[in-house]
Amino acid sequence: MKDFTLGILQVSAGHDSASSLNRIRNVLARYNVNADLILLPEYSNINPIGLSREEFLERAETHGGFFTRGIESLAEEYGVYILAGMLEREGDCVYSSALYATPGGDSRIVYRKRILFDALGVKESETLCSGRKEAPILGLPFAKIGLIICFELRFPELVRKLALQGAEVVAVPTAWFEGHLKEDHLVVTARSRAIENTIYLAIASQWGVRFTGRSIVVDPFGAIRLDLGSGERYGEAFIEEAYLKEVREKLPLLEIARKVS
Repeated sequence: MKDFTLGILQVSAGHDSASSLNRIRNVLARYNVNADLILLPEYSNINPIGLSREEFLERAETHGGFFTRGIESLAEEYGVYILAGMLEREGDCVYSSALYATPGGDSRIVYRKRILFDALGVKESETLCSGRKEAPILGLPFAKIGLIICFELRFPELVRKLALQGAEVVAVPTAWFEGHLKEDHLVVTARSRAIENTIYLAIASQWGVRFTGRSIVVDPFGAIRLDLGSGERYGEAFIEEAYLKEVREKLPLLEIARKVS
């Protein structure tokens, strides 16, 4: 890993890709962007709250559609890598997917959420299909980035597997539904995953109707390096190679886990 700057965009998506991209651009335009990688929330292209099932299915996009091209354009304009959660349609299915765009302006879908949020009064499986491929690690020029989506943060075995496979940072596009103690769950769970795996863990969480916001970056020792609280905003955290090595030397959890597994 090399030192790099991670940008977190906390935004409320609109009900279509055009309004969502407009909000993303407007928020970024208020800040001095110096990131190497920017993480966007889950559902960045469409906020499904208030849409009928028919509207939801109609507005989800295939890869290569309007939203994809907009994110590619942003990556090229700012000279950054972008990871954005999006509702992606393929055939008769809609997936909660992760779109990966490069500074060269190309993109691909790198992951589809496998564990859907069927809990606490929400049932994603009524509208979404489950992905089949395991959570990936992306080899960027400056770091190995593991990737899961939202509800999957509650499953420690997913993050542990990514860490054992070499992930140094785990990115989590999120649309964390509001509810009793839900912000606490998000922060405590994120800090736990970072501590137990000695990784940086980054969450870009959607803000707005029914979503908590509270995007954070946690370092390998569990300290919160960035907390965006509420509202539409952008922030950056410096990801340090030396600090990751220092923590892993003092707290060799992954080394021990490999020996006992």
